[in-house]
Amino acid sequence: MLRRLMMMSWALAACAAATQWRWLAMASGLALAVYLCFSVSGMSRTGLALVLMLVLLTAGVVWHSGIAVLEGGLRQAIIFAAFMPTARLLRTVAFHDPAIVQIRRSFRTLPAESRPGWMLYAAHALASCLSIGSFAVLAPLLPRERAQRLRLAQMALLGGGLSVIWSPFFVAQAFVAHGYPAVPIWQIVLTGLVIAMLGLGIATVVNRVGSVAAILAHVVPALGPLLLPVVSVVGIVLLLNRFGGYSNIEAMVMAIPPLALLAAWRRRPGHLRDVYRQAPFWVSGMGEEIGIVAMAILFSSVLQHSALQGVLSGWILQAQLPPVILLLAGFLAMVSLEILGLHPILCATLALQVNRTVAGQLPDLLCAMAILLAWSFGSIMSYSGLLPSIAATTLAVPKHRLVYGRNLVFVACAAFLSGLALGAFAL
Repeated sequence: MLRRLMMMSWALAACAAATQWRWLAMASGLALAVYLCFSVSGMSRTGLALVLMLVLLTAGVVWHSGIAVLEGGLRQAIIFAAFMPTARLLRTVAFHDPAIVQIRRSFRTLPAESRPGWMLYAAHALASCLSIGSFAVLAPLLPRERAQRLRLAQMALLGGGLSVIWSPFFVAQAFVAHGYPAVPIWQIVLTGLVIAMLGLGIATVVNRVGSVAAILAHVVPALGPLLLPVVSVVGIVLLLNRFGGYSNIEAMVMAIPPLALLAAWRRRPGHLRDVYRQAPFWVSGMGEEIGIVAMAILFSSVLQHSALQGVLSGWILQAQLPPVILLLAGFLAMVSLEILGLHPILCATLALQVNRTVAGQLPDLLCAMAILLAWSFGSIMSYSGLLPSIAATTLAVPKHRLVYGRNLVFVACAAFLSGLALGAFAL
């Protein structure tokens, strides 16, 4: 029953994204709500507590500001929830793809000490184009042995998280572009790309994964077979975004399933039947992750459109703090709340409100990059974040081990250096 509910909600969400019909979105939301209610028994205590906290916070905001703030948030929550089975489908199809098989063979010829560095840079390159879909491509490369699998999964999450700073295929870019419309997107992308390269350098040193030149010498040739399919997916997403008016994640939910199934059928018709038989696997056991992500997205949206933001701005202005202090306070508060488990989009909503109180006193580009930096760190270690949730379910590793592991050392070092840099540029 749970699997049927998940597949029903998934199919309805994809159709609702394609048609923009309100009744389809409502039907998908209803199926998703029923699915989550029946999934409660399978959630961990931590996950259930986080979901219930987000439900109560959302209800409080709706009670204060009115039910009208719910509609936009429900649409976002439904489409984000629909991407999780989409990613699992892509992983199932990719597992036996000839290009992935070739990469897997190349990967297994590497010395054990070189594999984490390879995964770090490969994940960054793929995530910059495929966003959260990159983990489905990398999943078949991970070994069965638990310790090695967790280590490589952490490197994949770290590499993918750093691409959030500059890749236009993440929600973070759309959020910042909406919050700072006067800043050209190319400035954000180029500045973020430079910062991401510095972040990869720090990650290389902190994790002791070898020299950058040696890693790239293995990564670049190995990813060559994926160039055509990746460019195809990216091209279709961009076309849907540019000419259809769909968001990137809506476009991926619409485009990836038919492309993946077409690839499976072209490989051999029997493989399509194998994918269908594995459906119980790739649509099951996602209740906790979907619940956390969907409620975090919903709460962030209703808060962003509620009257409570004006109250927060008034409190901040009354403090009369220097602009540089407010900028750093927003950045550090965002990182701290993410470590405690809040979703990056929720933390970014609060940080954006803080930054708006210093509008005109600090460059908009600097404020935008502060949010993107903190969002990137949250994409690595926020328990309710979409990237860790997708990584945990796609790479088949425990989420608490993935989030609260060795990547926290990198985040601590990078956040400290980022704070110093933001303060220096703000003075």
